Amino acid sequence: MEEKDKLLDSQEENSKPKIIFIISTIVLVFAGIIYAGILLFTADHSIKIPTDVSTYSNIEQINTKLINFDWEIDFEKQMIKGRVDLTVVAMQDGINQVCLDTYNLTIKKVYDANGNNFSKVELRELAASAPFLGQPLWITLNSPLKATNETIIKIEYETAQKPMALSWIKKENTLAKTLPMVFSQCEPIYCRSLAPLQDSPSIKSKYTATVRVPRLADNFPVFMSAITTNVQASPQYLTYKFESPIPIPSYGIAITAGAYQTEKISSRVTLIAENISLYKDHLAGVGENLLVNLEKYMNIPYPWSLYQIVVLPASFPYGGMENPLLTFVHPLIFEGKDKSGLNVVVHEMAHS
Repeated sequence: MEEKDKLLDSQEENSKPKIIFIISTIVLVFAGIIYAGILLFTADHSIKIPTDVSTYSNIEQINTKLINFDWEIDFEKQMIKGRVDLTVVAMQDGINQVCLDTYNLTIKKVYDANGNNFSKVELRELAASAPFLGQPLWITLNSPLKATNETIIKIEYETAQKPMALSWIKKENTLAKTLPMVFSQCEPIYCRSLAPLQDSPSIKSKYTATVRVPRLADNFPVFMSAITTNVQASPQYLTYKFESPIPIPSYGIAITAGAYQTEKISSRVTLIAENISLYKDHLAGVGENLLVNLEKYMNIPYPWSLYQIVVLPASFPYGGMENPLLTFVHPLIFEGKDKSGLNVVVHEMAHS
């Protein structure tokens, strides 16, 4: 009997710390809820926390609806020259300024759809505390916009030589050694080095593009994260036109040009590479199945008409990049007989 009483006493002693811990936890939870409630009702709600600290653009006041690029790719100087047209819409009444992100761009001219100059255009200096954010371009409109009103801003400019978003490869360093190559990487905030725009993932825009490359050969393929709508040839240039009918964030804007080969793996999947024979067997009979199974798993149809996989040179610094409609991948994902590297393709498909 005495042993039984000792056992009960011991159990009671052991349970006391547990009971104290449970009560303390409950008290702390309720104290946290009360404190959060006090903060909620006493906070100064006139103070707005920025929705994206990586952009200078006034994204709460104005949004980009459509972007149109008109580019000439200069492989000798390793830069892009051209114009960007931004169709922007006011999110509230009285908006008279638009701020755009830029990085090492030479701004030549800024005007409206009728060719008129704006009241004021100011390209501010790099901030010493955050030089990686680039230089804000402030444009004062000729008259304030009301909510839902739109206006078009046209900007003629040049990128810096070797802009942050682009990698250049001389033709001597490519597989075919016939044409130079260029490919982009706009994630996370590098698109501002290609064009002045609202470089924030919270801004999703449709875009169109006209891209001219020098006619160094009868075939100088250019691809973007958009649908190719037209190709024209002149003695000096090959001109490609593209359209992205689905709004995407700026980091999804992508371009590549080079001595590419293409081959359809299925009705929707196309492989693009310098040497197709190195990779097509790896995707044969698999590419479309990956897309179909992903559609079933996510219970939504793939939104683009085709899925293109671009195998970039080994200098591409990532396993893959989920540009809409144009996935960039590293050649090493095709190594190995077990095809486990194709997990990267599935990952990027899911992003698309």
